[in-house]
Amino acid sequence: RLEFLNSKIETDYFSNLIEKNIINNKHRVTAVLTPSPTEAEDSLQREQEKLSQRYGKLDATEKQKIIQMNQKLLLKQSTPDSPEALASLPQLKRSDLKEKHNYQMIEPTNLELNPDETMSLLTYFGSSKGIIYLSLQFDLTKISQIELFELSLLTEIWGNIDTENYSYQDLTNYSLTHTGGIRINLTYSEQRKYLEVRIKLLEQQIEQGLDLLEEILLRTKFEDRDRIHKLLISLYSGLQLSLADDGIALGRRRLKSYLDPSGKFDDLTNGISYFKNLGKLLENWEQSVESLLEKFISLVKRLVIREQITVFFAGEDQGFSNVKENLIASLLNYPNWQESGLSEAEAPDQKWNFELKAANEAFIIPSDVQFVIAGNNLKSIQPDWKFNGCLHILRQIINTDYLWNQIRVQGGAYGASMSLDRQSNLILSSYRDPECAKTYEVYAGLGKYLEDLELSEAELTSYIIGAFSSLDQPLSFPAASRRAKALFDHNITAEQLQIEREQALQVKVSDLTDYCKLFSAAIAENIRCALGNSEKLKQDQDLFESLEVLNDNPEEQNNTYDSSI
Repeated sequence: RLEFLNSKIETDYFSNLIEKNIINNKHRVTAVLTPSPTEAEDSLQREQEKLSQRYGKLDATEKQKIIQMNQKLLLKQSTPDSPEALASLPQLKRSDLKEKHNYQMIEPTNLELNPDETMSLLTYFGSSKGIIYLSLQFDLTKISQIELFELSLLTEIWGNIDTENYSYQDLTNYSLTHTGGIRINLTYSEQRKYLEVRIKLLEQQIEQGLDLLEEILLRTKFEDRDRIHKLLISLYSGLQLSLADDGIALGRRRLKSYLDPSGKFDDLTNGISYFKNLGKLLENWEQSVESLLEKFISLVKRLVIREQITVFFAGEDQGFSNVKENLIASLLNYPNWQESGLSEAEAPDQKWNFELKAANEAFIIPSDVQFVIAGNNLKSIQPDWKFNGCLHILRQIINTDYLWNQIRVQGGAYGASMSLDRQSNLILSSYRDPECAKTYEVYAGLGKYLEDLELSEAELTSYIIGAFSSLDQPLSFPAASRRAKALFDHNITAEQLQIEREQALQVKVSDLTDYCKLFSAAIAENIRCALGNSEKLKQDQDLFESLEVLNDNPEEQNNTYDSSI
């Protein structure tokens, strides 16, 4: 049989077979899957009816037995482990923990392109197994705040449409063959804002990899409307699907957008505002497409300029020496300001001024559960607030004791956490939570919990060890390099990290309870964001100033997208 098939390879046998049995086949079935917008509510009602019927068939003894089982469960959930049980666990001492941190930091320097021109260079050297992690960071000084939405779309389009020398299919194949992948993302901190193009490749692939970056950044053709339209539809569909799966990230971004410029930036470029704007753009595609394509061209012209590039290299020292010549040759192919043809008036420096406003919002998404978020910026309450290393320990206690027991164990959520960054943003969040109002009550009780906090030396040491397990977590080379770059972006020095480490090692219970009033005041301002089930959020809508459905229904959306949302 195989001999027969082989003999037909050079003939039209297989093409005729496909034409006869597939293309011209009259036997067809069309299946239409019609989603129900009320499926979540209908499913809940069916479950409630089923449980009511079962409960109605129970006699008094069986009902009492169920009540007693629940009471025993609640008692077990709320009863802490005995000192004897805790003492049976093996434990380290504070003195067993390393006093010095071992974080390797970024080394900023300059790369000489020619005798008259240098470029900022950041390096992170180590054992990378011969792999190079290279980033080109393009400063966003010439990009205005109201262009952030289109800039974020550009990061999705680059590499996925035709260029002067490649179709998008060939471009993808070339990338997969000659690199370990290309990623484009936006970064914002108080000190730096840039678009980053990351590429992973082997040393012997450097020439092809750099050529590929040039092809994407300098020679992309923003002409294929249909292709760009399909990409944006696919992007929007993916965001819709992520509402239920990644609601926690969207909610945390949204809440942070009330508090901090970096949060506002993230919301506009990868959050709820971005999702809304993309929906409005697609709804008005025919009226908007020409201006969008023109905007892409304008952004590239002002962004991809040699003077605006910072190079980040992570890899082996010898590896950098080996590829340095290729890197310089490639960087010189990017236009400088003079070669770009833009005058200073055509590309002035842009000042960003994000309007921050505390809010209290809820968003209905296709989900049976909720993502419940609250927070505040501590400097708005205590202007002289500074990050202290003891907060690493406080975060560990709140996450693994208070929130875990109250929201995960007793409340039934999949998880809950507190984060507190060096910009003073306090955020409390629950993940896949069946509750809403009850969770906000738990958040409101955090200050009281801290006020009453009592810990033995052994218990406190256990929390310190837990916090240090995260601080000293072993990382792969690329993960460690990304951490180092994040620290650099926020101007966090090795000396600062060491001070915080010493503060964490020397923490006392009184250092932790001192935060009770500050946390109580922060949470009392009711800065909230929740995403979840329609019925649950409507039931608790008195908690919020607004309740909105996140969907693509044009009747429920404005007609034009707005980057200033």
